[in-house]
Formats: sequence, structure tokens, C-alpha cells
Amino acid sequence: MRSLPFTAMNCTPWESRRDAAESSGATAIELVGRSLEHLGYVALSGTEFKDRSGNLDQSVFRRLVILHGTDTYRRPQDSGSHNHVVQYLRPLKCLDVLEADSADEFLEYLTVTRAHWGNGPECPWIFRGQADADWFLQPSAWRTSGRQILQPLLSTVTKDFSWTEEEKRETTADTPTGRHLVGRRQRATEYAAIRSFGELADRLGLRVPQAESFPTTRQFLEAGFGWPDDDWCAGQTVACLAQHHGIPTALLDWTENPLTAAFFAAEGARAECDEYDAAAASLGPDGPSGPPPGEFAVWAIDRDSMPMVKIPVEGYDLGVLTAIRCPRSDHSFLHAQEGLFLRHPGCGRYFLENGAWPVFEEVLDHAYTGNEKPLRKITLAKHLSDSVLRLLWKQGYFRARLMPTFDNVSASAKHRWRL
Repeated sequence: MRSLPFTAMNCTPWESRRDAAESSGATAIELVGRSLEHLGYVALSGTEFKDRSGNLDQSVFRRLVILHGTDTYRRPQDSGSHNHVVQYLRPLKCLDVLEADSADEFLEYLTVTRAHWGNGPECPWIFRGQADADWFLQPSAWRTSGRQILQPLLSTVTKDFSWTEEEKRETTADTPTGRHLVGRRQRATEYAAIRSFGELADRLGLRVPQAESFPTTRQFLEAGFGWPDDDWCAGQTVACLAQHHGIPTALLDWTENPLTAAFFAAEGARAECDEYDAAAASLGPDGPSGPPPGEFAVWAIDRDSMPMVKIPVEGYDLGVLTAIRCPRSDHSFLHAQEGLFLRHPGCGRYFLENGAWPVFEEVLDHAYTGNEKPLRKITLAKHLSDSVLRLLWKQGYFRARLMPTFDNVSASAKHRWRL
């Protein structure tokens, strides 16, 4: 197991393009611009890019700058919405990155009884598997894919706000008023999505605790709760179930079992490998050769070392990220996966200050004081995902166990045939 600096990770697919461009005098920002334009983004000015629907996507910007290198990057003259981008380009002080060379080494490190996960009767760490080690720790409602899912609902919610023409113009500008309007609308849309999920589930006879008490958009507007500070309903069971079943929310799924996280990371990576192989085969001799590039990862956060911050309104100290537990008796999947969720209770104030929704590792790093590092990322090459899944099967970790339905029993049986 090798410990690597953050900036050394996952740059292989970009190195040849970066080196060639740098030899011709291109800056990192110019490289980012070229890549974003290739992905369908439009340059506005300097370091600002919007996607086809007009949404500013700074997570894409951050990722591409990191991959291309940052030697020529300079802080913008103003201290506007991209100030946090510069902070993120520095190596994360709170993070240890560990790269495994084999499936055995990967799973051995993730064995919860190992001393590096603590010596107490209960493990203080929680885990999250991701199919790509480059992905950030950001809730689905704030990612581009999540915003696209919520876009039709956002349009409906916008009508409830009854904005003046001046306020409508403000929503297109990166000003304090614009951030307030856009941020509040985003949070209202998230609440509307959760309530819609609960109402439809109830109509179909599916039990969803607390669904009837979840606030409507009108209640959100009248009471003002949920903006800019988080509120009591963020951790209700209906919100947890909505997140767990694909509704974009401000919650992020985690588990107390590292092997559960390893399964979901490896399963996602294997699906990407299958797509890569199919694409390569369709191109014939002109297609790429060799194994799929990139790595998948299991992230780990130490709850005992979580930095504490003072919540402005309530006036007491609270973890910069807080854990939400949905009663596992309410959901068999959460019980099987030993699942829980993380949220950022200060996300609204973060948006007002930075003009972007928080990325959890950035938030942790900003509050980190230099004691024990609370964050780890353990990575393995994607082409080894099948080896990980084979070893996990022997230990009883497969889709039908973690998501017990007859459909998943069928899927797991088919997967077993290919191992």
C-alpha cells in the first residue's frame, strides 16, 4: 500500500495532452478551457464556464484544473465565487491517499479489525465507495447530473417564488442578492422533490414514515426554514429514503461497513470497464488497447476526528459534517448495508459566501486544525474490479445481499456465472 500526495493521483489519462500543450506554451487555464469546450461548455470569462443549460459547474472546472496541473494558475483579481477553487488546488491537509496494487491488498487494508481503523470495541470510521477515484464527495442535488434531474421541478418551484423582473435579472448575476435567490430556490426544489417522492410512495401503499409532515414548497416560502441554515426536517426518514432510492438530495450515502463500500465501488467500476470494452470493440483496430484507465476508491471519514465549528444561529459547536441515521427497521436495504448519511448543516451559508455548493472534502480541509487526519481515500485500478468482486463474493458481499429483492437475486446469479 503506497501513500501518495493528493496532486499525484489520477493524472495519467491527461499527462500526454498536458505535456504536449505545455511545450507549446499553453497555460493550465487554457487547457481547461479547451477541455470544457470539448465537453460542451461555454467560456464566459477567465475561469467561468457554464453548461448547455446555463448552469455554472465549478466541480468540472476544479477537476480539470487539477488534472492538467496548476503551476500556471493564479488567483483571480477579485475574491468572488472561484476563490474556493484556488484553495482546493492546494494539497488537502486533512487527506491521506493510499494506493493498493492488488485486490487482496485493497481488501486487506479495508478489514475493519485492522489497527489503523481503531482499537476500540466499535469502529469510529464510516465509508463510501465510488466508481471513479476522481469524483468528489458532493451530494447528488448539487452535481450536474442531479441538477438536470431536478430541472423540471425547479422550473415549477420558480413560479411559486413570484419574483419581480429585477429579481429575475439578479438570479443571473453572481451578487449577494443573486446567490440568496438562487440558493433558496435550489433548497426549495430539493424539499419539493423529497415531498413528491413521499406522496407518490404513500399513494401506492408504500410506507414512508414522516412523509405527511414534510414541508410543502408553500410552507418553505412562508416559514423561511431551511435557508440559509439547515433545519429539523433535513434528516427525516422520508429524506433518507428518497436519497437512497435515487432522488437528488443534500444527503450523501455512507456505510459503517468498509466491505459494503468496496462492493459498490467495484461494481460501479466494473460497469465502466464493460462500457469501455464495448466501445473499444466497436472501434476495431482504431480503438484503444490495454485495460481501462483510472481507479476506483473507498473514502473513509473518522467521526471521532471530525472538525467542529460553531453554528451561527444556534450558537453551539457541531461537526462540520453531521451524520443522519434513518431507522433501519424502516428499510431493509439500509439495514443490509449498515447505511447512514452525511450532510453539511451550513450548506446555505457556504453557498452565500462562495457562490457554489460545498464539496465535503473541501469543507473538512477548511476546518482541519492539523491533528489526526479525518479523511482517507483508498484506491485500486479499475481493471482489477472483477478480482475484488470475486473476493467479496466469497465473504458474502454481493448485490442480492445488500439490496435483497428477487430481481437482485437474478442479477447476482448472473454475475456469479462470470466470476
